[in-house]
This record gives sequence, C-alpha cells and structure tokens, in this order.
Amino acid sequence: MNEREPVLVLGGGLAGLAAATALAEAGTPVVLLEGRGGLGGRAQSVRHRRTGDELDTGQHVLMGCYQEMFALLDRLGTRGLVRMQRSLSVELATPEGGRARLRCPELPAPLHLAAGLLGHELMSLREKLDCLRVMGDARARVHDPGLDELSVEQWLTHLGQSENAQRVFWTPLCLATLNASPEQASASLLAVVLVQAFMGAGEASSIGLCTVGLSGLHGEAAERYLREHGGELRLNEPVVAIEERDGRAAGVRLRDGRRLASDRIVSALPADALERVLPESRRGRGAFAALPEFRPSPIVSLHLWLDRKILDVPFVGLIDSPLHWVFDRELTWGAPARGGHLVTLVVSGADELAAMEREAIRDLCWRELESALPSARGASLLDWEVVKERSATFRGRPGLGRLRFGPESPLPGLLVAGDWTDTGLPATMEGACASGHAAAARLLGTGPLTG
Repeated sequence: MNEREPVLVLGGGLAGLAAATALAEAGTPVVLLEGRGGLGGRAQSVRHRRTGDELDTGQHVLMGCYQEMFALLDRLGTRGLVRMQRSLSVELATPEGGRARLRCPELPAPLHLAAGLLGHELMSLREKLDCLRVMGDARARVHDPGLDELSVEQWLTHLGQSENAQRVFWTPLCLATLNASPEQASASLLAVVLVQAFMGAGEASSIGLCTVGLSGLHGEAAERYLREHGGELRLNEPVVAIEERDGRAAGVRLRDGRRLASDRIVSALPADALERVLPESRRGRGAFAALPEFRPSPIVSLHLWLDRKILDVPFVGLIDSPLHWVFDRELTWGAPARGGHLVTLVVSGADELAAMEREAIRDLCWRELESALPSARGASLLDWEVVKERSATFRGRPGLGRLRFGPESPLPGLLVAGDWTDTGLPATMEGACASGHAAAARLLGTGPLTG
C-alpha cells in the first residue's frame, strides 16, 4: 500500500463528510471529491432566488439517539446549533381541525413512552395497551432476520393493532422515520427505530431541530475542518469511473479525463451512482449485483410565505392526510424569514406528489393545511416554492436487509458508505454518518483490506 497516496472519498453527503473528517482527524491524508458545487448531498440548504431566504432541500430533524450524527457535529463544533426537546413532544392535527398531543414525561425508558401513549387522545385504552405489545415484540425480535421479510403493515396486523391505531399512531411514525408507508416498509427497520429511540436511555426519543440551515450545520463546517486538518476538498469534480488494477481498486477517473491514483477509496455515493462508476468487470457481480434493488423514495416539500403566523409550536404532524408535517420557520430557527411568515409543508413517501405539477401540489397542500389548521384559513399567500427530492432516501422494503453490504465491498481497496449500506438503520442522517464512520474506522484499523 502506497502511503503517499491519500484516501479518496467519493461524495460529499453526510456519509462522505463523516468518513473524510474522521480520517482527517486521525491525520490520514484524504481527498474529498464532490460532483456538485456544495457539500451536504441530500441534506443541504440553498438560497431562494426571489426572497433571499435560505431553504433546506428537505426538512430534517434529529433524534436524541443519533450518536453518530452528534459525533460528527461535535467534531465540527456545531452541535450547539441543534435545539433538543427535554422529552418527546409532538402536536397532532386532525382532518377536522382538532388537536391532539403525544407527550412523554421525563421518566426512564420505556416508562416515558408508556406514559405518553396512555395520554394519547386519539386512541382507546385498549389500543394504547396493544401498542405496548408492539414495543415488546420489537425488543425481542429486533435482530431476527425473519422480521425483515414482513412489511410494517403485516407485522402490526399480526400483533392485533386496530385500524384506528395504525391510522393515528403507527402510520405517521412509519412515514416520519422510514419515508415509506406501512405496506411498503420493512418491519425490521421500524423495530430498530422503536428500540433505539423509544427504548433508549435519556433523551433518545427527543426531537432535535436545527437552528440554522443544513449547510450551516455541517457542510460549511466540514469544509473548514478538512482544510484546517490537511485534507483536500474538490467541488464540481464528479467521478466517472473507479479503476482497478491487479484485482484491487487503483484510483478514479474524473469527468475531464484526469486520473487520481489510490488503492484506498471510500465510495459515499448512492447505490445507483456507485453502480455507474464501478469497473465494468465488477458490475452485477457478487454483492454489487444488489445495487439496482436500492430504489429511491421521494420527499416533497412546499415552502409557503404567508402574511401572518399560523402555528404556535415549531411543528405539527397531520393525521390521516396526504400532507404529513408543517414546520414554522421562525419557531424552528429562532429568526423570521425575509419574505413573510414562512412555513414548510412536508410529504414523505411522496410518489404521487412527485409526479404532480407544482401548482397542483400547492393547491392540494393548501387545502389540507386549511382543513387541519383553522388558523391558516384566510391567510394570504405571498410566495411559494416546491422542492422535489426524488431520491431522498432508499426505499427500505421487506427483504432488502439481506442485500445491504458494507463497509467492505467485493473490490479490495474499495469501501462503501451511505445510508443504504449495512448499518442496520433506516435511511436517516444517523445511518449515513454511521456508515461513514464505519468505513473510516476500517481504514484506520490494522491489517489489509481484503474485500
């Protein structure tokens, strides 16, 4: 292994940032190659042309159990830009304009969740007790491969969850954490969420909100960190091919034909992008054959600038609606928007909306907003913007768990990172960071990379 050649990290999303900064922290020469002009991948912010307001490409929240994400933010010195709840508290709006709350008191887990469920205003006592059965089954079977063969819907039905409980509790939770509906999502991924978030210690289930744009949270800080720690960052440098020599990764070829040599490469690319740049002899072989199975699941966001405030809390979840979440910019960031009172409407698992025209999305979401939030009725719309993140996450369908791999790959010298790799987690910021840290740890360990 030529120690003069730096580690090449392909992709500047969270997985790539976690890997590159961890390597730089350890004093390992690293070059981060990002095809776009900014860092953060699917979790970054952009400047809105008309109002000048900064908008996240997709609304992201953190949870107290995000140990790997917080490790990255600690490294970058930006953890203080996340405001955490003391304990889980979620406001819910019904289609008729009513309100309900899920509030967990500050008790040891899982007693806090049991108490929170008992106070849920949209379920009967029997339904609340039945929900606890799911928690127990999740803890018992979280490592059971057979659970991955079931959809969330099949699992919940088997455990006797009523239609109402699935509608007002389980479906919103599934969409929020897995970006997929219960009939599409793997039960094992929801079990992981339940165990790590709702049965974890301390503030594991608490929600954290960024008080700045996502680029300010990690992208800009990671750029500074890499430069200050001897790393090299190359933006607008898409990799078009990973090269192989003597059965090992040997470097990459860039769009302009230049080559960078290294026998230590971390691909932090999405699965489909990795497949495109693999050596032709490796495509469709071994674990790489599964790459086409990691299909995307979209998230659609609608940003609305209004003439007045419509929320008295930072965010509200909508029950039994095609619109899932509403966030208030001022109450989230702590600063007003320039173009008016800004709210962000979010739809997860948004296959239907992603195929619709932007005006149709605006009209549908506005109707749902007025129905669920009486305070929105009569508000004037000053401006609006639709953001379609068509490949927001991979779709964690049943049976996909056995196809995930990493950080090792079938090509020696090439490690893989990304939320789709074998982290055991859903497609979250935590999963992305965990994968990047795992790849870096493997490189910093002893012994050869065997593939």
